[in-house]
Amino acid sequence: MHHVVDLARPAPVVAPELLGCRLTSHSPDGDVTLVLTEVEAYEGASTRPRTRTAGRRRATP
Repeated sequence: MHHVVDLARPAPVVAPELLGCRLTSHSPDGDVTLVLTEVEAYEGASTRPRTRTAGRRRATP
């Protein structure tokens, strides 16, 4: 089952809908699926980092 979330709506409205969503990436090496268990809702443009992981090294595909 596919569920489409309209990301153009305000962040505080969208964030709760994203909880529990499954995201799947398909590649020749296989599929990877993850479940969103935590989201943060920030609105407006800002130049300062807003997440706990801002500036931390991230995994590369």
